[in-house]
Parts: sequence; structure tokens; C-alpha cells
Amino acid sequence: MIIDLAHAAPQAIADFLDAWPGAPFVVSHTGLRSVCNSARNLDDAQVHRIVAAGGIVGIGGWNQALCPPSNASAGDYVKKIIETIIHAVAMADLEHPGHGHEFVALGSDFDGWVPVGFDASGWPLITEGLLRAGSRLGQAEIERIIGGNVCRLLFRSLPDNGALPQAELCNARRSGAERS
Repeated sequence: MIIDLAHAAPQAIADFLDAWPGAPFVVSHTGLRSVCNSARNLDDAQVHRIVAAGGIVGIGGWNQALCPPSNASAGDYVKKIIETIIHAVAMADLEHPGHGHEFVALGSDFDGWVPVGFDASGWPLITEGLLRAGSRLGQAEIERIIGGNVCRLLFRSLPDNGALPQAELCNARRSGAERS
């Protein structure tokens, strides 16, 4: 079982981290208070504890996660997600120097409940933006953020049911047709 702490209160997150060390978990969709001061987002101390415990932080794309301007365009949302991802990687690097990209993922929330600035077709814009952002993230690191980290968490945590080996599936490219 993989635990998702996305809607957990701060004390529940702390209790989980204290009581279940080593348990597989993710915060599937959130933001960072240091980028967007919203009660819904994780504060720096929570991020550091989650990363130290081996969890994954999924950066979401809705208003409360990003704090875009009131008249934000899809491009504004994409820029805010990129900013938040780069900041999350930098925070994770404090716990695991040079490996912060292994603890960050994309987190949507495209269920229609919260307003988002774009639909799922905007995810490639985030990938492109990360490649152009001038950060130290290369293609391999970005591939981990946009899907590889979650894939690895699933393979580490779920029972083996005869699926393809972890490395082959998690490194799949172009809709699974080409393996690296």
C-alpha cells in the first residue's frame, strides 16, 4: 500500500512520519508555502521531513497551490509550476545533495473541483519550460520529475505481478514503444 498525504493536516503528516518510518508514501498534489503562502501547501519543514523520509512531493497546478495573479493565463500557471518545481528540487537537494530531483513529481488535481489554468494538454509545456528554465536540471532529471519518480515508487511498493522489470518500464519513452 502507498499512502497519499495530500489532504492530511500538518499534524497527521508529522504523526505518519513518526509512526511509520520507511513506509512508501507520496504527497500527490500540493504546493510550497515558500512560493505560495497558502494553508493548503507544505511548509519548508514538512518538505524537508518528507524528503528525508524518502517520500515524493507532487507539485499541483491549481490556484491555491500556485497563487497566480487573478487574471492569470495558462502561460502564467505553467511559469508558476516551473518555479515551484525548481524550488522544490532545491529544497530536496538540502537533504540529498544533487538528488533533489528524485523527490519531486508532477501533481495535477484535474478533477473539476478546483480551478486550474490549463488542462492536461499543458503538461508538455511544463517539460519544455523546465528544459529551458536555465536550471541545472537536465533531461534525465526532468524525466524523473514528470513520471519516473512515481513509476519507481510504484514498482518499489506494489506487489510484483509479472509486469516488465522496473528499469525497463520506468524508463519507457514515446508511449512505451521504445525502451532505453
